[in-house]
Amino acid sequence: KLQRITQARSLLASRAFDECISFLSALQKEYPGEDEVDRLLVSAHRERLEESKKQQLAKARMFMASRQYQECKSVLEELRKQFPADDEIPKLLGAVVEEQQEQGKQESLAEARKLLGAHRHAECIALLGRLQNEFPGQKDIESLLKTVHEDEAEQRKAQKLIEARQLVASGRFEESIALLTELEQAFPDKPDIVRLLETAQEKQA
Repeated sequence: KLQRITQARSLLASRAFDECISFLSALQKEYPGEDEVDRLLVSAHRERLEESKKQQLAKARMFMASRQYQECKSVLEELRKQFPADDEIPKLLGAVVEEQQEQGKQESLAEARKLLGAHRHAECIALLGRLQNEFPGQKDIESLLKTVHEDEAEQRKAQKLIEARQLVASGRFEESIALLTELEQAFPDKPDIVRLLETAQEKQA
């Protein structure tokens, strides 16, 4: 009996948990009520469970590193059910959710920059507005939104200037002066607007 208990200890030490549990279960039937066998069996079950938890946590971290967030959360949710008292699992789950949100934000910002590059201001502002609701007070979102509004205003100014030049060229000075005065109020200290306004006023005179 002692030799077989020593063998069981050896199996446990070498982390051959399934074999150890099977061996100890057989011993338990042969020697019911043997304290050392019972104790070793409890240890083997506990250590096997701990080993399984470590493997699952490693798997979750691997999923997280490769940005497979859904798979990672699925593994961690299952672990949380099995080990409700473990505080490492909810921490890791929180980190995964945070990282997933950050990745989603960066992808949306990249999409917004594409829309800005194509001067699709309304779509870009709508997308950034949604991002602002999701991530309030984030400087990168606010900064890009400011750039979009500036670019939109610049494009509007350029279009109005083209329109004003066409009015001047076709001798419609009064209309061009009205348009350029409005532009000057919206965009003060812009030399191109001032010059064209002066040209229109000279030609009208």
